[in-house]
Amino acid sequence: MGNLFTDLDKAPPDRYDALAVPLGRLLMRSGALHREELELGLLLQRRQNAPLGDILVAENLAARVDVHAALARQAGLARVNPDHAPPDPALVDLLPLDAELALLCLPWRWIDGRILILIADPRRERDVRALCHAESVGPVTCLLAPAGAIRRSLLSQRGVELGARARDRCPDGFSCRDLERPVQRLRLSLALLALLLLLGLWPTVAASLAVWTVLVAAMGLTALRLVALAPASGRVAPDRRPVPLTGRRPKVSVLIPLRDEAAILPALLTALGRLTYPRALLDVKLLVEADDRSTRNALGAIVLPPWITVTIVPPDGLRTKPKAMNLALDFCDGQIIGILDAEDRPDPDQIDLAVRALAQAPPRVACVQARLDFYNRRANWLSRLFTIEYAAWFRCLLPALQRLGAPIPLGGTSVYFRRAALEQLGGWDAHNVTEDADLGLRLARFGYRCEMLDSTTWEEANARIRPWLRQRGRWIKGYIVTWRTHMRHPRAALRDLGPGRFVMANLLFLGSIIGFLAQPAHILLWLQVLGISHLPGLPGPVVLLTLGLLPWVVNFALQWRGTRRAGCAGLMVWVPCFTIYWTLAALAAYRALIGLLFHPFAWAKTPHGAGRDPLVTRPSG
Repeated sequence: MGNLFTDLDKAPPDRYDALAVPLGRLLMRSGALHREELELGLLLQRRQNAPLGDILVAENLAARVDVHAALARQAGLARVNPDHAPPDPALVDLLPLDAELALLCLPWRWIDGRILILIADPRRERDVRALCHAESVGPVTCLLAPAGAIRRSLLSQRGVELGARARDRCPDGFSCRDLERPVQRLRLSLALLALLLLLGLWPTVAASLAVWTVLVAAMGLTALRLVALAPASGRVAPDRRPVPLTGRRPKVSVLIPLRDEAAILPALLTALGRLTYPRALLDVKLLVEADDRSTRNALGAIVLPPWITVTIVPPDGLRTKPKAMNLALDFCDGQIIGILDAEDRPDPDQIDLAVRALAQAPPRVACVQARLDFYNRRANWLSRLFTIEYAAWFRCLLPALQRLGAPIPLGGTSVYFRRAALEQLGGWDAHNVTEDADLGLRLARFGYRCEMLDSTTWEEANARIRPWLRQRGRWIKGYIVTWRTHMRHPRAALRDLGPGRFVMANLLFLGSIIGFLAQPAHILLWLQVLGISHLPGLPGPVVLLTLGLLPWVVNFALQWRGTRRAGCAGLMVWVPCFTIYWTLAALAAYRALIGLLFHPFAWAKTPHGAGRDPLVTRPSG
């Protein structure tokens, strides 16, 4: 067998004697490890409680290939690299895909009447043999192969099946993929047509209804903002004590979807290198579309640390961030799943804090969400207003929602899940362009909660109008889709959420949608206040003036508090420009409606790299 395949080494004859030899001693015998390096690795193992081989590789104390060879000798297994000797395609369906993913195994070749099965962990050999016996595979020989190579082979051989699994992971009742059916788009078109007919046939009635709709939505959102302004509301209790090095800490997988991000890879890797969580307990996966040649070529020119790997997402008609994350979820090693974006610069101790927060929280806390802020706050007027908006949202409103027990629309980054809860929910909805907000509402429907984390991730504010319009349009389209998905069966949503959370969910999602789409109604409101128009059925000017000004005053107070907490209260002089900002948001909302009818799943990619990045040294002049 060793003569047939150059990558296959015969197992040692003294298999059972080798099992008694510790891994470190085998590495020292082969000259791959010095005593001082072994002692350091053992010291770290006592603190981290991770496999010694993982620690040695993650800390660059030993080469991965040497550790793999020592593990094979210790277990008495031959080893093979399927990257160099690919599996037999005829064996692709020999074992169930779920079992291959769970045990990280792969049928490789049929030789001399035996099936050779690749495994990544010698400790799973007995489980793999039991699986093969249950599937009536026949005589089996297990071989040791690198975990990454097995995963790449699975993607190569079963990419279509894995892609379909990622697309449909979210249960039908909680997914928006029914919008693929023409009848659903026809219903949306008829609803919009009915609104246009109302406007055309009875414009005065339509205008009055629009003003009332804006007032009701604004009052509902204002009530939530008043709660955020209440004493002891909106502040996450500071708890940034150093996390003890002792104790059993879980492995954390961090998913980072990339698309056309070659230019910012150096800064991303620098930010990841600043993380303080033990390297042996980190499993960072960079997710790259198969046809993204620029990013793949850039990654190919970089020597990545052993705790960062690349997952190539097979080509598919659906190209969305949640689909890529669903696919990668099956390849994660961690018990906690985190999400970061390519331009993110998280606080170095963010993962430490997330792990401790989840360990101390009750089981129904399924995830923690860090604050988001911008490192290019002062790029221009648009970035300044974006910063004010984020400060009020992440530093005041979301903590208040946590205190109320309301559903929290998650951010698309810097959120850390208990893996078991995430898998129970069905992962992300691969068709939803705001998969984060959707998942926050689904968490609440399953009885879970999200809590805010006292940590900040610094992002790049979208400071150019056209990309900002595309980004905001995607967000609003996603909010519309999320609200429609969860409220298409209102009784079920009411039963899952309860009356209070049901009302708050509608205020957050439907109220925000109305606020963006009905911006023109604000003009009608002020014309009515000034006596220029005389719409029927509306209150008098004094009442209208009060109802119109109250949301502005409360929102200003919330922005003031948020910017003070963010240390950027000086930006409040730009608040008058919000008139332009919300007008742009209204334009984005109407673009979202058009996109919903014709391209409901289209993902408007936000370009990165235009803002000044503090982790990248730029030449002066």
